[in-house]
Amino acid sequence: MYNKREDKIVATGWNNKLKFDNGISVMADVNYSRATRNELNLENNTQLTASQNLLDTAKLAFASGGFSQITPTLDYSNPANLFLRGTVYGSGYGKVPSVKDELTGFKLVTNIPSPAMTSALFSDFDIGLNYADRSKKKRQPEGNIDVGAQGATTIASDLQYSPVNLGFAGLGTIPAWNVPAAVARYMVFNPSDTANYLISKAWDVEEKTTTAFFKGNIDTTTFGIPMRGNVGLQVVSVKQSSHSNYYDGTAPAGQQVKPIDDGKT
Repeated sequence: MYNKREDKIVATGWNNKLKFDNGISVMADVNYSRATRNELNLENNTQLTASQNLLDTAKLAFASGGFSQITPTLDYSNPANLFLRGTVYGSGYGKVPSVKDELTGFKLVTNIPSPAMTSALFSDFDIGLNYADRSKKKRQPEGNIDVGAQGATTIASDLQYSPVNLGFAGLGTIPAWNVPAAVARYMVFNPSDTANYLISKAWDVEEKTTTAFFKGNIDTTTFGIPMRGNVGLQVVSVKQSSHSNYYDGTAPAGQQVKPIDDGKT
């Protein structure tokens, strides 16, 4: 197995505040962030013979308070005897998932000094609007990793790593190798997202949130005790939507891929 993951995060923003002679101030904030994740998952399957299936007998011993043991009869420690080939599980499988998550936001707040009639309780008031737009997309091409034109083959010594010791589980040592290099040299991997069982693995979701608010800021003294805080009201509107496709095997050829959309406000 081979797993590679690469994450990238980008974030930027702009904030500005204007103050006027009458005590009113206006704050504006614009922000954007994006997170992307790209992965590569590769799997190789090897077998002791290049020409036919070879069965093995393994003993499994469950341990109480220790590590369970599995002991095979055949020897899997020699890489010269292990062949990349179409086993009962295939010769390999791979996935190339990617996710993109974006968030755009805007906030506008006006601060107004409290008029005389409310100044005994409130120091000032905030009136504002906040908007956030978030979208997330996933794509996951995948597929079989097939043995190339050379057919069943062992893995060359220049691609071998130090053996892995699985003695703690009763398996002894097993070979380890450079999986991406083995795929590049001996195999064919053409990931796709068009197979009927892969159609629904691609999806888009989006959420738009708008918040309007009014807030009174408290800064006063009651019975000689300082009192600070705020009280207010906000109204939130959320719109969520999603899109994907699904495979309808009952539809005529060429019309099996159908969209599915859902959402709520």
